[in-house]
Amino acid sequence: MRSPSRRRWSSEKSGRTVAAGPERPFGVSAGPGRFQAEAAVRHIAVSNHSPRSPQNPPIEFQALTCHHLITMISAPSADDVQSPVTTLQCQGVRISYKMAIAPPPAYERRLILFLDFLGFREIVAETTDDPASLSRLIASLDAIRSISEDGFVESEQVTQFSDSLVVSYRLDETSGVFWLLHAMAMTVVELAGRGYLLRGAVTIGDLIHDDSHVVGPAMVAAYEMESWRAIMPRVIIDPAVLDIVREHRGELHTSDDEEEYVRSFIALDEDGEHFFDYVSWRSVVEIVGADDDSYGAYLERISRLVERGLEHSDVRVLRKYLWLHRHYLASIELFQNMPADHPYRAQSPRNCELIASLPRFEALSAAASASVVAAEQR
Repeated sequence: MRSPSRRRWSSEKSGRTVAAGPERPFGVSAGPGRFQAEAAVRHIAVSNHSPRSPQNPPIEFQALTCHHLITMISAPSADDVQSPVTTLQCQGVRISYKMAIAPPPAYERRLILFLDFLGFREIVAETTDDPASLSRLIASLDAIRSISEDGFVESEQVTQFSDSLVVSYRLDETSGVFWLLHAMAMTVVELAGRGYLLRGAVTIGDLIHDDSHVVGPAMVAAYEMESWRAIMPRVIIDPAVLDIVREHRGELHTSDDEEEYVRSFIALDEDGEHFFDYVSWRSVVEIVGADDDSYGAYLERISRLVERGLEHSDVRVLRKYLWLHRHYLASIELFQNMPADHPYRAQSPRNCELIASLPRFEALSAAASASVVAAEQR
């Protein structure tokens, strides 16, 4: 079925065909139930299906203004894909066309991931005076795109606009939940390592997602989860996603295996939300697969984000970074409390020392907490 913008026009007199491209040589524009010829002079090349020859030369003619050519052409019925041919005539050549009607749009059941940069306004403000900041931001936006478009899932659609990213898969994709959570985890860890925090949501629902559109109840639900429920710099996961894991497992996995792999990405937060913990050793090293020797440097970059956030004057921002501070503390305390004879201390002593020596920001967090409490009591 051809797109309406790429119709083929056939000449009844000559038996030849005119390929009407996106420019629509006749100046035909869509109207309610009909096509209207524009008042303009156009040139239309009429060509053979067969190679050109002296006996069968290409012909060219000038379409007259719509006043002389035609004033209105009825469109084929939307109920009849094989609509009757419509005919018009110009300079003795009768030209007819048939337009194939595209099927009406319909929702698909899809998995959807929606991600958004935290504090993007401040991030952009920095780039106006610091070219290095702009380069770092563009590189990070490019990294998001490359991670999300990994090619493992046939029905994958990716839309990136400004500071937001939408990735979706058809619901029946084999191991679709695993691959979507994997893409999410890789993206969140990569961006945190570059100094940017993301917030987002994963859910399922009705969605149209193609190269031109992303619309539907699932998009609305993901946006509302990100805006109203995630709140903190985290990606939350709709428990309904877990209900389809066992049904669409990989061929080499048992249902239990598939569910175990998916649940490995998910932690339960203090407020009852399921989320991805991008700070912990387990998530970053064991699940995402980062090099264990790089984990200390990764936590060091997280520490700089925590410090900067806890110094903010906005109470709403302080709440977010107090949340991050709690998870950061839990991660470094794992190493501070590690027994002296633990095998990993012997394996990576420098990494253990680096992590255990990271600042705890106790004074900053106490001041931030006091500011939040004071604001709540007003």
